[in-house]
Amino acid sequence: MNTWQKYLRVIPGVLGALSCWWLAVTLARVWRTPLAVEHGRWVKLGVGIMVLEFILVHSGTMLPAMAASSKTLGRKPVLLVSALYACFGVAIALAFKSIMLICTFSGIMIPRWLGILFDSDQARAQQIKRSGMSVMLYVGVVFLTVFVPFPAGGLTGEVLNRVYPDRGRGIWEQSPQQALVAGIIYFGALGLMEVITALRQGPANDSSA
Repeated sequence: MNTWQKYLRVIPGVLGALSCWWLAVTLARVWRTPLAVEHGRWVKLGVGIMVLEFILVHSGTMLPAMAASSKTLGRKPVLLVSALYACFGVAIALAFKSIMLICTFSGIMIPRWLGILFDSDQARAQQIKRSGMSVMLYVGVVFLTVFVPFPAGGLTGEVLNRVYPDRGRGIWEQSPQQALVAGIIYFGALGLMEVITALRQGPANDSSA
């Protein structure tokens, strides 16, 4: 394997980690100073992001598994499912009327697609394993929001009535800080996991050269 190919295996993981950490920092800002980020639009968006993450977690397992079977199925099913995920992501972003959400979705999915194109079968197997860990992490933080009441931060009743007046009766809608803090924990830990995995797949740990 050429040196540039080895580094291409590291880049997607690092870019994915940076996107996760950027999102964690953004959610932390929204939690503490809601009106400072897109005039409060991200309060509602924070709930939407955690819903969108279900699609991202699902794709993290589905796409590598399909790519591993591409020798028999071909690449068309992978491209079709990728297009469907992209449509879901863009639709949610447009529903919330946020360019930042489209950028966030692209920042996570594009490195994932690059990894599918350039990774070996062994690397894809590791990605599937990593995606399984992200599923457990996601389920864990979701349960945490049910049983642990997080501080409201800057999300006072007055602020919520201003920036999220149409919220429903769900836990995350009535108490958006639950989704925001869960997102901070989840994306912070997910970024760390991305870096660790990328370093393990990096040139210094490649024995096939």
